Amino acid sequence: MQQGKYNKNTEISALKQELDNAKKKEVRLKTLIESAPLCIHEINHQGQIISMNKAGLSMMNMENENEVCGLKYIDFVCSKQRQQIDDLLKKAFLGESSNFEFSPDNSPLILKSCFAPIVNSDGSIERVMGITEDITLQRQYEKEVSASEFKYRSIFNNADISILHEDMSCLKIFLDNLIREGVTDLNTFFEQNPDRITGLSSEVKLLSMNQAAHQIFDITTSQLQSEASVLINKLCDKEILKEKLLAIWNHQDVYRAEISLNLAKDREVHAIMAFRIPSELDGFEAVPVTFVDVTQQKRNEEELFKTRKLESIGLLAGGIAHDFNNILTGIYGHLQLAENKWTNDDSEAKRHLNTAHKSIDAARRLTNQLLTFAKGGDPFFELLDVREIIEECSSLCLSGTNVKNSLLLASQPCQIKADRGQISQVFTNIIINAVQSMPAGGKLSISVTNTNAPISNIHRISDQPMVKIDITDEGVGMNGKLQARVFDPYFTTKEHGTGLGLTTAYSIINKHKGYINIESTVGLGTTFSIFLPATTDIGNNNCDVQEYVDKKNKKNAKIMIMDDEEVIADLLEEMLSLLGHEVVKTHDYSSALSQYNVALTTGKPFDLAIMDLTIPGGHGGEQLVKEISRLTPDIKAIVTSGYSTGKVMSNPEKYGFNARLAKPFSLDSIKGLLNEIL
Repeated sequence: MQQGKYNKNTEISALKQELDNAKKKEVRLKTLIESAPLCIHEINHQGQIISMNKAGLSMMNMENENEVCGLKYIDFVCSKQRQQIDDLLKKAFLGESSNFEFSPDNSPLILKSCFAPIVNSDGSIERVMGITEDITLQRQYEKEVSASEFKYRSIFNNADISILHEDMSCLKIFLDNLIREGVTDLNTFFEQNPDRITGLSSEVKLLSMNQAAHQIFDITTSQLQSEASVLINKLCDKEILKEKLLAIWNHQDVYRAEISLNLAKDREVHAIMAFRIPSELDGFEAVPVTFVDVTQQKRNEEELFKTRKLESIGLLAGGIAHDFNNILTGIYGHLQLAENKWTNDDSEAKRHLNTAHKSIDAARRLTNQLLTFAKGGDPFFELLDVREIIEECSSLCLSGTNVKNSLLLASQPCQIKADRGQISQVFTNIIINAVQSMPAGGKLSISVTNTNAPISNIHRISDQPMVKIDITDEGVGMNGKLQARVFDPYFTTKEHGTGLGLTTAYSIINKHKGYINIESTVGLGTTFSIFLPATTDIGNNNCDVQEYVDKKNKKNAKIMIMDDEEVIADLLEEMLSLLGHEVVKTHDYSSALSQYNVALTTGKPFDLAIMDLTIPGGHGGEQLVKEISRLTPDIKAIVTSGYSTGKVMSNPEKYGFNARLAKPFSLDSIKGLLNEIL
């Protein structure tokens, strides 16, 4: 019985859900019909209108549906068309759809309408739906265009879209001959006779082109005669010709294809080519073919795809790097504690400890690279002069190499607001990449200039002042395929490369609202051009950087820790205790708030709170500092995170913290931070 009752309740619940879904669909359908710009109406078997939407009522100069319901539909068409439309309505009730045009009596309107039978679940036709559109203006326009060759020619010549007139009569003749030969399947015919269309493209003739076409194909009017056959061969290569023939063969209304053309001066153009396939009456002697240049759009799409790909990988990389930083924090911290407690002067053991430190530093640099292009990371902005950064990075990277440095720096300041570490990383990665591309040595040319030239990219076309940095090597260069992948994560052509250097550079520049471009020729070298928004701000840098102060702690403090990672909480407790502080550790928001309230109640409040920014499944440091600041506005707080960047870590003071502590951290960094705050 229990099982049967459960099944029955489940069925009732499912039916209710289906009914609710059906009602929602009905509401959506009614909304669509009412908001449609076309006249939508229903007709019963007696030929009466039984419903009409707002657009239809407006078309008939009526305000209420009751005014039209019950009237005969046929009464609204002109007398000479009534019999024809009545026949179409009868056919609709027999299941046949139809399209027609009509004009009401004594009206200049021209209406286009269609009938569509509405079938019940039992297969019977209950009513007919009619959709009517006012095409008066459209028909008037067509009449005016056909009556004025001058207007047409003006539109043709001045249109922004490129238009060519092509004589395609040879294609129609070719297909008619195949029909006479008994060909019924054109695809199969081409598979069996691949060479039958050889030479056919030369028979297609270019008759004329408008000004936009002259510009896109870089052909003057005087060159048209001599260049026409060359252009037609490019526009009608074997594959495109097959597609055109198939479109005509299959009686398509429009042929449309995206093509890529290699024009003169190594200029590649991507365009949408389209033409309306003529009817037998129109003929194929002068077919207008349109070309829409989508070269920039294609570049933008590729850029957008690249950006989205980086964002997706950034989500994964950021999570991995965050967790790995937590692990590194435990290793790094306990290694330092072990060194502090080491009493044996064993040089070999010390050497192993130093090697372990170096390995941890290498791992930390790798996680920082991952975090740099992880989604959600925000740069830590300060006012910088790019010239100083470039000089510093180039000097460091080229030291001891066989590459000669050539610097061309603007005489005026080239100021930007940027994260010094991240921007230095960009220049370092690109310079190292350039050095590696010149194993036999060479010259590296770097220029830094201010520019106002418009910079086009996926996000905008900017004419704001920019700082442009060109880094040019004399290396092996890259072909088009390598250039297309050079910023892809983990793509590298180097035996020991990680494939993250240029990916990280691209992500950093993107986060700084800048743009990076690459131009390369195999055997001649590569130029990376970086554009960064310039700033004219002057004055002190308000950067939130805690300088290390090497002095004894000012006082012993009572400190609360909140971190969900027990290893890190234990490590912090031991480090702080070693520095002489009293420590209470907690692992989540609730226990931290409870301990804080207990300390206030007993008259022994905390001097400082160190809290993890992110606690899985609950509130983290951002929420906790708000609450404890409400209880004690003068509380001092430090935020920690495995993400070294982000809105809170980049600007901790804005969110109620006194400072930030990025993981992995050292005993010295904690000591210096406490000396500044306490």
